[in-house]
Amino acid sequence: MPVNEFSLSRLIAQVNRSAESRLGAVLKAKGLTVDHFRILTALAREDGRTMSDLASWAVVDPPTMTKMIDRLVAAGSVYRAPDPHDRRKVLVFISEHGRALQSDAEQPAEACEAEIFEDMIPSERAELGRLLQSLVN
Repeated sequence: MPVNEFSLSRLIAQVNRSAESRLGAVLKAKGLTVDHFRILTALAREDGRTMSDLASWAVVDPPTMTKMIDRLVAAGSVYRAPDPHDRRKVLVFISEHGRALQSDAEQPAEACEAEIFEDMIPSERAELGRLLQSLVN
């Protein structure tokens, strides 16, 4: 059966759901959700990001991002501070506690992702990444 646009969209959704479920189980053991791990990873790589930047990066809407940041602030994993260049903006920073959580979960998360794609050779994974990225842009 050939893959058409409709079935391709459904297939992408199925792959995402399966990958997030598997990754979610790994991260739950570390006390994190997939979304919280993504936020902490984004901040570990580039600290002091705006809420809208984080929402875009984590692929969630701004109100959802606000709720997630509120939870991470309450857990002591991140903190907010005014942007020194524009007092109207608020930046989000990772705390030492958040950095330790992210660091502890990074290797198991990478291992989980490698396991998900283990049946693909590196060139196929690279091509899949390139193709998916082209759909996003």
